[in-house]
Amino acid sequence: MKTKRIGLIIFWAAAVFMFGFAYLASWWITPMYRYTPMEVINQGPWAYMGFLMILWWVAFPLGAVAAIIGMIMYSKGEKLLSRVILFVIVGIAIIISLMVFGEIAYYPTAFGVAGGLIVVFAIITFLYWGKSREALEGRARLAADFRAIGYLLLIVNSYALVCSLLGSPFSGLYFPEKVIAEGTLPIAYSQGLKSAYYFAGSFVFFFLASYLEAKDNRQKKAM
Repeated sequence: MKTKRIGLIIFWAAAVFMFGFAYLASWWITPMYRYTPMEVINQGPWAYMGFLMILWWVAFPLGAVAAIIGMIMYSKGEKLLSRVILFVIVGIAIIISLMVFGEIAYYPTAFGVAGGLIVVFAIITFLYWGKSREALEGRARLAADFRAIGYLLLIVNSYALVCSLLGSPFSGLYFPEKVIAEGTLPIAYSQGLKSAYYFAGSFVFFFLASYLEAKDNRQKKAM
């Protein structure tokens, strides 16, 4: 019972941190970096690559990992410690990858390899999704269908983000002079906006799937 309570506290603390610092504060922080000269910013607490900026930069993934760990503790089960350690390692790896963003050169082939991995594993995921769906009924099957819509939105988003916004030789943001010369900057903006809403839509359907699965599990336990 103590572990469940601690897990719930960690989850809600992480949720408040994500919503407050990673989201709400961004409505103030982002315009500050956009419109304030960098030499002015660097004289204050929000200096470029200072502690507060780095904390804000990793706030969402850091809070997300903490929230997942909290719910793992809440749900308990076997191998609790190993699962917590697994997500701690994954979280550290994600944060490290975020912090080296300025040191990665542009390799067009890398976008092609990433696209190939997405296609291959999307096909495999849908294959196993269909096989597991076959054994489901009612609410559980609907939950699986909602989850598939979330997967589909992520796949479409991978095209909008990896291929069009970043990897495209015409509207990709790595070559701003070509983007301006070809007049494709509006395409890049629109792809970025659509990408954000594809992400949002995918998590809406993941939520619906998780909600229905939890409701179905509660009903089975009550029987």
